[in-house]
Amino acid sequence: MDKVLKAAFPEQLSVQPTARARLAVRNKAACCGSSVCRICPVDAKFTVLNGFPELYNDNRITLWTECPAVRLETSGGRITGVHCRRKNQDLLVRGDLVALATNAIFNAFLMSRSGMSHPWLGKGLNEQVSLSVRMDLHNLPNVGGSTVGSGTGYMFWDGAHRETRPACMLLTGLPRGIRLERGRWRDYTSFAFVFEDWPSQENFVRPSPEDPEKPETVYKGFSDYLEAGRRALPEMAETLAAKLPVERIYYPERWNETEAHILGTTRMGNDPATFVVDANQVHHTYRNLIVLGSSVFPSCSPANPTLTLSACSLRAADKLFG
Repeated sequence: MDKVLKAAFPEQLSVQPTARARLAVRNKAACCGSSVCRICPVDAKFTVLNGFPELYNDNRITLWTECPAVRLETSGGRITGVHCRRKNQDLLVRGDLVALATNAIFNAFLMSRSGMSHPWLGKGLNEQVSLSVRMDLHNLPNVGGSTVGSGTGYMFWDGAHRETRPACMLLTGLPRGIRLERGRWRDYTSFAFVFEDWPSQENFVRPSPEDPEKPETVYKGFSDYLEAGRRALPEMAETLAAKLPVERIYYPERWNETEAHILGTTRMGNDPATFVVDANQVHHTYRNLIVLGSSVFPSCSPANPTLTLSACSLRAADKLFG
């Protein structure tokens, strides 16, 4: 199926290079091929713990587990320490520089809990949003023999439509079961149409009014801009179907629950009045506080954010210590 689409959209479809660990390497096991990749059952998938164990053997580094940060201590426009709780004891850890990397919910929550204020702090909570479309194919076996996703399409990403509806990234080869028809189990495919959304101050994170030690998310809903993308879904699906031997298209009744990529809440930009951190991810007011992760994204891209947020974090370190 990807070969057919690649021929039809040679400049707009990228086949995803993916690999499974055939052999055990260093601290990672060989892939068991069970398809349960979100939480790897054999620790073959990369994590910080199995990828960089030498960091935790460095005598300059102390790793405390089961020690949640509670709030930041501020004085004279600087962060002077981090209050945390370990073994039922309240501790204050002091340092010259604080890097906050607790995701887009807890970054904003801890900053608000510490008395920091900004018109956009905690605001603009958003993420990519997706719709899944299934298609029955005619004599084109497709399901099986691949990874979770096999291709990325950009045929609906940019163009004049951005004035009225969002960019959309296409993911191909996503397994959604098989075709329930004898002898035609694999004549089937599924696509995810992943959209950007417009950040809104109506969607935000704050300390819970009932329990200030816990965050509360308030989400009023998607923007009209995003809903325009859903209305355009049949048009986009038919564009793909025109290049494939499609017998039937199944459209979703609702948005998928989540793409698990939460963004916003401590937006990055040059203007201190509008953005929480600067281009180097340093807080505009508290200059010894670096905020890392997808919370600094000023807008929502359809693309998965991990490589970008990792690159931004490495860049922030380079700017400080390079």
